[in-house]
Amino acid sequence: GGTARGSAYLQRVGLIGDADLGRLFGWRGATAHVSVHVINGTGLSTDRVGTILSVSGLEAEPAVRLFNLWIEQKLGSGASLRVGQFTAGQEFAISPTAALFVNSTFGWPASFAVDLPSGGPAYPLAAPGLRLAATPAKRVTLRAALFAGDPAGPGTGDPQRRDLHGFNGFRFKGGPFVIGEVAT
Repeated sequence: GGTARGSAYLQRVGLIGDADLGRLFGWRGATAHVSVHVINGTGLSTDRVGTILSVSGLEAEPAVRLFNLWIEQKLGSGASLRVGQFTAGQEFAISPTAALFVNSTFGWPASFAVDLPSGGPAYPLAAPGLRLAATPAKRVTLRAALFAGDPAGPGTGDPQRRDLHGFNGFRFKGGPFVIGEVAT
């Protein structure tokens, strides 16, 4: 099947840094995280398959892109607050047992990606936001988050091209995106 035969090359290299802010600055219970993606190649979805949903969870416009930049503060023994640029697709509506699979079927739900401005705050477009997580019982986690409603910022055309390097989402224009989840 598909629209054309041929080969494809796709690569994503992630540069990740984490810091314990308690050890560095005496800020107890706080951590910082930064990640940058270097994306090369062309995926199969547009050029070979002709689908609107990506075949691979790695597919994105070739670029050097800031992905995550956040600080997380522990609140007591079972809660935390995260503030910065990140994605809902890392913690919400994701099957914890799907990490084994490469294709995008098990990632950010297609219904969200199609309905939300710029596909919502999911790979490869992170957005500014804040997330509160709490574990009130041993096997129960509650999460709620508020994100900028359009991770690529306003405009027309491909959202990834509008925010090629991961900085357009720092704007808080448009309506907010709110999401909550109970995980057991």
